Amino acid sequence: MTKLKQPVFLICGERSGSNLIRAIMNSHSAFFAPMPLHLMRLLWAKVDAYGDLSKDENWDALIRHTCMILRDQVGTIGKRSQEEDIRENVSERSFEDIFNYVYLSAMQETTKKRLFLKELYVHQFLPLILAHYPDAKFVYQVRDPRDVVLSMMKLPLQGGLLWASHVLREEQEGFLNAYHTLTADRVFVQRYEDLLERPEDVLKSLCEFLEVEFEEQMLEFHKTKESKDSSGKSVAWKNLAQPLMTNNHGKYRNALTRLEISLIEAYGERVLEAFEYERDVSALSSRGKLIYRLSRFGRARNQFDKLFKKKQLALTEEERLQREKLAATLQTIRNERSRLDTCVRRTY
Repeated sequence: MTKLKQPVFLICGERSGSNLIRAIMNSHSAFFAPMPLHLMRLLWAKVDAYGDLSKDENWDALIRHTCMILRDQVGTIGKRSQEEDIRENVSERSFEDIFNYVYLSAMQETTKKRLFLKELYVHQFLPLILAHYPDAKFVYQVRDPRDVVLSMMKLPLQGGLLWASHVLREEQEGFLNAYHTLTADRVFVQRYEDLLERPEDVLKSLCEFLEVEFEEQMLEFHKTKESKDSSGKSVAWKNLAQPLMTNNHGKYRNALTRLEISLIEAYGERVLEAFEYERDVSALSSRGKLIYRLSRFGRARNQFDKLFKKKQLALTEEERLQREKLAATLQTIRNERSRLDTCVRRTY
């Protein structure tokens, strides 16, 4: 089975500008950067649940579940592999070969040769990626934690400020640990704010790191059909059909109170220091210290979170139905997976 060559994996969290850099890279002639399918998180990381793949029942279930996710995921990839396609073209019974086939077959519709992949929690799969793709490189997209939390609070079906701050802290701890695991020649760090303010300089540096030429069309990403189509699939992606918004940062200063800003800075302290974001508040107030300490515990955090709720965007009817469809699909997959004969005999 042909293998992906020099893939690039995006290390990113929610609302970090990850969809922007994905769309920009997809406009480059060398890179195929589809919307996220989360195959690593949903299937590859759970492949042990399928047991011995030499058993037809287990192998067939893995193929079927892959195609179910491709069919019902919010993101799209162009050509959607069918079960018969995978059975016919994937001879080695491993998820690595399914993964390679899914992306390579979609890339065949284009003239592109390299994959730029956005998936959530890539940092958790670092050993897996390095084992299977030793020539892989990584892009670590960073954004001001205060703007990240504000943006997360506006999303439908999400929690408030303390919930978002807690999620951000857990994600960024993982991202920073992964970042420090990689050598400088394997990972490129870029701040979202720098990308907005100095896009050509940042993209030229990124292209040099990835060993490709910078292309002017990268700055016109919003004009591509893929960006326009993607912008209509989710309220979170609506800006993909717009040019770079140079002033789309620092909005938290007008949207959050001093107390709210100080709480986010307490949760995001490590990121602020690591990537040279200046604090707006030098120290937590007495009230802030109390809320911060108590909000680090689940039940107390949920109670305090009611104090810091913001008006959220509404899902479109199409996106709501798509989310419900995917949720039902994932539940079906979990149910079917639990019924598989996954007992593996071990000898020592």
